[in-house]
Amino acid sequence: MGDTRALEAIKGAILLEHRGRNLYQHFVRTVRNDAVRDIFETMVAEERHHLDILGEHFKSLMKDGTLANIPLDAKPVDAADEVVSKNISQKISAASDEASAISAAMALEQNAVDFYSKSAHSAQSDTERELFNWLANWEKTHLQLLAEIDRELTEQVWGDNSFWPLY
Repeated sequence: MGDTRALEAIKGAILLEHRGRNLYQHFVRTVRNDAVRDIFETMVAEERHHLDILGEHFKSLMKDGTLANIPLDAKPVDAADEVVSKNISQKISAASDEASAISAAMALEQNAVDFYSKSAHSAQSDTERELFNWLANWEKTHLQLLAEIDRELTEQVWGDNSFWPLY
């Protein structure tokens, strides 16, 4: 698996994870809502974990021409219901910095899901396909969590302004 395509995919994944971690670290420092900050702190840790794994694969590709033999964690837990039950949307407004952070994070996560899904589809080995599907699943979980919060915020704005779209 020492081909340049696999190496470029790993490099692209490392770049995505760095961007995500850096964005989420910025949000940890700037958002005021504790529950939203907690979400981003968790996401920083998860992106750091992904970077560690991708770094090992990169080193192995450079040294041996193959991906490392690293066991991957179980599927991420869907925490959307738990987070939404904290009534985050009641504590922040849809026009707030937190809502903007959630929107930006959703775009980044969608980009990651697309990249990882495409990389899994073009993978040349089971190990490579498993790695990129694993990453895509993590990012899908992040995206679903953020989308649920965003949906709650949108409904809050509609309710606050007595505006509900006609069906």
